[in-house]
Amino acid sequence: MNEITIRTANENDIDFLATMVLQNSRNNKKIGMFDLLFASKKETDLVENIKKLITIDKKIYCYYKNFLIASLNKTNVAILCNYEPRLATNTYIEDVLQQLDILKEDYKYISMLSYCEIDTDKKVWILDFLTQKEGADSLDIAKMLIQKSLLQASLKGYRIVRTIISAKKADVILMYHKLGFKTLLQKECSLLQDQLRENRAIVLEYHL
Repeated sequence: MNEITIRTANENDIDFLATMVLQNSRNNKKIGMFDLLFASKKETDLVENIKKLITIDKKIYCYYKNFLIASLNKTNVAILCNYEPRLATNTYIEDVLQQLDILKEDYKYISMLSYCEIDTDKKVWILDFLTQKEGADSLDIAKMLIQKSLLQASLKGYRIVRTIISAKKADVILMYHKLGFKTLLQKECSLLQDQLRENRAIVLEYHL
């Protein structure tokens, strides 16, 4: 019988997290947000830059300790980031990226980090970067990650949970709907349309 475990990420998971975050940003395309943001085009350099990003400061929303990791038979297979926007903002991550000196010189694409920023207040818990290893997709694992995050949100006193998903990920949106999430609104970004041919995202909301 397969054994699935869900746990909070630690420093030993940095390599895995960086690889999965890059995979998530590409959304089954050749390039994604981080390919456009970072100066290097080498896969290894992109992963190293993401590793710097997710370990530099606990105030950024994609800090490694904000991630949950799912393991199947003791092998890491999926991730989910959950965070409190009152503690981690997109504005702060933009400042951190510029300090790291790993962006392209003109900073043209840095606004992509906030194009889908969800309007929130202190009462909202956010989910992001739900990603499974290529070839290892499992609806059960995705559900377990989300349900674990919902439990954490409830224990912290949150009553509203939101996430934002590419409109092209119809299967993921359907899964969230089956778990009780409702479509709140759609968001668009002309910059993403120009560069990635993808400009629409769906904001989903769940009430605990």
